[in-house]
Amino acid sequence: MSHYRSEFNGFELWQVDVASGATKLLIPMKKDSDTPRERLSSALGAFPSADGKFLYFARHIGENDFAKLPEWTIVRRDLASGRDQVLVYAPPSPRPDLLLGSAFRPAVSHGGKLLLYGSRDRVVPACGCLTWKHSRIGGCCTRFSKDELQASGWRDLLPRHEFTPDDRA
Repeated sequence: MSHYRSEFNGFELWQVDVASGATKLLIPMKKDSDTPRERLSSALGAFPSADGKFLYFARHIGENDFAKLPEWTIVRRDLASGRDQVLVYAPPSPRPDLLLGSAFRPAVSHGGKLLLYGSRDRVVPACGCLTWKHSRIGGCCTRFSKDELQASGWRDLLPRHEFTPDDRA
């Protein structure tokens, strides 16, 4: 579950045991007590793999500045080792001060071969899909009209989306 930290204006991910209700901080905003604000890590949209080995989520590094497009990436955490792998980055920009896009709200197919996520290319909200085997990013769904990238994200950055049981849609 995502937990909002008002003092940092960002989100952490917590693990909740369904049977006992016990909680454990899984992905903190700060790596250690002296982490500077520009290195804070906000995480939203947790989605577990069907086999329970991985957790997919969107990550934003740094403070939230609602005046500009934030850079969110799609990350996969190996729950056994705790290692993170960034799967989807923002598209490359010709200028270091200009962010061209962002990726957020991941969902993984039941078979584990497709990753669906929301994205924004410049100012246009869209939806992206990454095919694992071919490392190809393509249009898996239609465009959506609004996202919460430049808002507080209280309900995440997009509504939840999932694959049908047969992974065909």
